[in-house]
Amino acid sequence: MFHLLDNQANIAGFKIFNNTILICDKNNIAYYNDVPITNDVDGTRIFCHSNFVFLPSYSGNKTYLFFNNQVKEIPFVLWLHTIEKNNVVGYDYIPTRKAFKIFIYDSLNSFVITRLFKELPIWDLIRKNDFIYFFEKRKITLFSFSLLTGEYEWEVDLGAYGEIDKIIGVCNDILWIGVGSKMLIGIDIKYGKIIHIIDKPSHFAYQSGAFNYFRGHDGQIDEKAKKIVGFEL
Repeated sequence: MFHLLDNQANIAGFKIFNNTILICDKNNIAYYNDVPITNDVDGTRIFCHSNFVFLPSYSGNKTYLFFNNQVKEIPFVLWLHTIEKNNVVGYDYIPTRKAFKIFIYDSLNSFVITRLFKELPIWDLIRKNDFIYFFEKRKITLFSFSLLTGEYEWEVDLGAYGEIDKIIGVCNDILWIGVGSKMLIGIDIKYGKIIHIIDKPSHFAYQSGAFNYFRGHDGQIDEKAKKIVGFEL
């Protein structure tokens, strides 16, 4: 059952923030409680947390934060990723180097940049505590990088299994990766060792018969239940 949440037309993107819908229209104007809060917003890349909203500019030359019911400009960054331990990881692309800069923002101090790591070959990433796990554009090598030391902890070449589809998440200190559109690989996050390779569902049948492979594109970690769920089969 559906019902109309808002009469705003031409919506480019929206997020739920503090039990209210934050909307960005196709004129690049962001609204909160039906009141415009700023313009030049890319509505497709809005990022929300419990106490702030990241609003990247459409023109690509500035970044806005909606924080404590006020809009604040911060140094431009392509994307904010996660908030843990009162800081936020952001990253920005360096076209000439085909790499990314990683920023660490202090979220309790008006989002001042506290650390900057340059030229990491990131294609996709997740964060867990003081580490980020990412793979590069070739979708073959997986890396662990420490946000405390600015050093790589380990790297794993998964080319023998196919291209990396997605970093699914971390559960019980195992980093789960969807690889080759056909398998799950579990890696020990401390040592970077492959400890699980699952290439067939244990029991699954559909009207047309049993499937014999995984596809990890839509997989998610259910941290409370300690399960991987939501696979497209």
